[in-house]
Amino acid sequence: MFKKVYFLFTLILIFFAHNFCYAEFKRVLPMAPNLVETIYALGQGDKVAAIPMFTSYPKEALEKPDAGSYLYPAFETILRLKPDIIIVQGKFNKMMQFGKKYKIPVKNVNMDSLSSIFSGIEEIGKILESEDMAEALVKKLKSEIISEDKEQREKTRVFICIGRQSGSLKQILTCGEKSFISELVLYSGGKNIFYDLSRNYNIVSKEEIVKRNPEIILDIMPGKSFSKEKRENIKKLWLKLFPGKKSINKKVYVLTDDYILIPGPRIINTSNLFKSIFKGSYKVE
Repeated sequence: MFKKVYFLFTLILIFFAHNFCYAEFKRVLPMAPNLVETIYALGQGDKVAAIPMFTSYPKEALEKPDAGSYLYPAFETILRLKPDIIIVQGKFNKMMQFGKKYKIPVKNVNMDSLSSIFSGIEEIGKILESEDMAEALVKKLKSEIISEDKEQREKTRVFICIGRQSGSLKQILTCGEKSFISELVLYSGGKNIFYDLSRNYNIVSKEEIVKRNPEIILDIMPGKSFSKEKRENIKKLWLKLFPGKKSINKKVYVLTDDYILIPGPRIINTSNLFKSIFKGSYKVE
């Protein structure tokens, strides 16, 4: 008798565990733009309950309710929308505590390096029961982005500016070797002059930039709109760092495309953009 009861109890546990692990989430709340883009790329945009601040793509996602930002989540709105699961980028203790309090599952993914972007896409695919789509997307991204042509990689020394004080060269922010931006530069034919920095994101001095002597400067300012004159002024600002003949043959690219700093499926766009720069075919649209 005891064995029979034990056997039935075990079957019940397996049944509930299976249904919990493979529960169908119909209302998903992604709390970062890259997560929104990933879900839509997997063909699951209809499951998105709301979008976080700064989401700019895809266009149809912009019609969704606003769930607030990383610093200021719209908790009342989130409760009203009743998501089945919340997906967050990186550490988001505030949201983890919120989910625990209101018994809403919160899944953490950390998409920052290329490998973690690929694994993050696959993880989201599992959550949304879209493993095949996720696998196909990752395969496509890898095949079109990753190259083993080391000789080509080392040809161009590149400084990557991903942030600075407006109108000046103060508080200059760059990325280290393990950032997906640095990796995309590497696979596109360039080499980050600050590849040796252990942290992904770092403030660097003008003097150190000059010392490392880049051939190309990428000044990345997503979403900005500049006139031709303004772009030329920005280029002159950078070239003033290099006195005399040291500025000759140096190239400055002011990049404003909205996808460049988003660690999601549109890294393929960023890869193609960088490749066009290093091949000399880039044109400002």
